[in-house]
Amino acid sequence: MTKQEAIDALSDGHTIYQVAYAKEICETLGVKLPKKMIRKFYSDPPGTFKGLTMKVEGDEGVSSLALSEWVASSLGVADQAGSFHGRGSQARAYAMAVEKALS
Repeated sequence: MTKQEAIDALSDGHTIYQVAYAKEICETLGVKLPKKMIRKFYSDPPGTFKGLTMKVEGDEGVSSLALSEWVASSLGVADQAGSFHGRGSQARAYAMAVEKALS
């Protein structure tokens, strides 16, 4: 993974990343993924209106927005991202702050 690919991944605030992918992003950007970032996510019950394609018994993952905030905080630039109402907008702001810090 390139640094730019890792930064691009941080700009998505809506995805639940596989743990291995989140670790790869962090390693590429020079930070460590803490265990507290790994959560168990659950699908909606089968037959519900907005069911997710995820194991019904749940699966571990990392929220892309939480990961973006973590990386920005670890690099000391989270405060440069401002505050947004939308998840995508906030994640992009964190990614831009990270990109600026690493350039």
